[in-house]
Amino acid sequence: MTKTCPVCTQECDANSNECPACGFSFNGETREFSPVHLPLKGEDTPLTSNRDYGQFKIIRGPYSGAIIGLTPGELTIGRAPTCEIFLNDMTVSRKHAKLQVTKDATVLIDEHSFNGVWVNDKLIDTITLSPGDKIQIGEFCLYFTR
Repeated sequence: MTKTCPVCTQECDANSNECPACGFSFNGETREFSPVHLPLKGEDTPLTSNRDYGQFKIIRGPYSGAIIGLTPGELTIGRAPTCEIFLNDMTVSRKHAKLQVTKDATVLIDEHSFNGVWVNDKLIDTITLSPGDKIQIGEFCLYFTR
């Protein structure tokens, strides 16, 4: 018997805990983590953005180096495959946070996540992001540019 990965649609053994193709975890609770201070190093210098709505560069975590362009509207962040910003790691809640993105501002809101949302080493509930902000969500550290 098999099951289908909701992220990459790979057929997987029914008893497996994660997808062998993309690493999606089929079960388990969100793991706790301790936030860390992560200063930028020369090799982690973020890219500048020409995008009207901003972007994130993942500077720490499983997808380190990836660029996520933002689009206007409300975007969810989490490890649920339905999230617009999918961060597949057990330190990230299924629906961890949301973004409200407009041409003038990007607002980040914690969705009562297990490990919280940290911006520039401070635990936040809601914050308007500024270029250069470092956002920590679980094991991921994102750098915001606009």
